[in-house]
Amino acid sequence: MLMSPPPKEKPTFKVIIEELPQRPDLFECGIMVLKYLEHWEPNKKYNGQSMPTYSGAELQQFRQDYICDWVLDAENIHRDTVLFAIQYNTFDFPTLD
Repeated sequence: MLMSPPPKEKPTFKVIIEELPQRPDLFECGIMVLKYLEHWEPNKKYNGQSMPTYSGAELQQFRQDYICDWVLDAENIHRDTVLFAIQYNTFDFPTLD
């Protein structure tokens, strides 16, 4: 006969609904989440919001910056493969050595 383990107390979480800027299009939600995580703090120092409002051009720049940071990271095991595919010289980039 199978016996179920004693019930454990389930953790409780406080749900906080934030007033955040709306994204200017239908595909920037991931970038907005990443930027929100960077700005995460309890103070509402951006006109009563937890993060500033960004234009579509700013979000596109953030997207490009994230991609460059991720591709060029010294711990990215595929960095040289990607850079070789676009024929980019890697001599000036940091390594793990």
